[in-house]
Amino acid sequence: MKKKFALIGHNIKHSLSPFIHNEIFKATKNLKNSYNLLELAPNEIEKFTSYFKIYNGFNVTMPYKTYMYENIKNIDYNAKKFKSVNTIIKLKDGNFKGYNTDSYGFLKSLLHFKINLKNNVLLLGLGGAGRTIAVNSAFYNCKLTVAIRKKSMKKAYKILQEIIPKKKLKDVDLVDIEKIPIKHYNIVINATPIGMFYNFDNMPITPNLLRCCKNAVDLIYAPKETKFLKTAKKFKIKAVNGLYMLLMQATKSNEIFTGMKINSKIISEIYKKLKKI
Repeated sequence: MKKKFALIGHNIKHSLSPFIHNEIFKATKNLKNSYNLLELAPNEIEKFTSYFKIYNGFNVTMPYKTYMYENIKNIDYNAKKFKSVNTIIKLKDGNFKGYNTDSYGFLKSLLHFKINLKNNVLLLGLGGAGRTIAVNSAFYNCKLTVAIRKKSMKKAYKILQEIIPKKKLKDVDLVDIEKIPIKHYNIVINATPIGMFYNFDNMPITPNLLRCCKNAVDLIYAPKETKFLKTAKKFKIKAVNGLYMLLMQATKSNEIFTGMKINSKIISEIYKKLKKI
């Protein structure tokens, strides 16, 4: 039986999700399945439910992960924990269910690149993916600094109170992204869109602050090397883009879509192809 899947988002023409999922379908002999992009402007997102007549499931990217969490009634435990949905499937009864695979992808990426989630962590941004990183940092007993724009401070504080366990909040600092304390950070993670193709000549923090970091992780994968990561490399800082995280969260999403486990050999082969694109 043919099944159709898609990525919902805005400004997603550079997305590699269709390539990954269609490669998985080929490798797992699910050749009747297909995956494509579904570009929805902010004034169109409310219509997303109408697409379930055509599609069996979706991935969700910026800026709609929190919107999906707030508008889907049936939510998986992890998505509830992070208050962010990046995977949706249509159930047999015609209803749909939301999941979060960003956390899985993020942790698998850190493991792959031998980066430990510990000590001082600087998180830039608190959108859908940023929330999963904040929760994981708290879970691993990190001293977390979350940096966001001043105008979003009140909203971000409320979000942190909702997603971080009370006993862990004492280890979380919320700061203006223009006034980040200069100190040693084990990891700095860019979970903002600053550095993407339409904003490629900017970086979210100053080079002077980046010098204080041992590892730099950018969730952006297009371009593969943002100005943020280029600068980190100049300072001999370990620099990792979001490509492996993308692959691993997509792999987990695909397993939810099809119910089939994807073996490590398939994942390795697709990653080799992704790095050449």
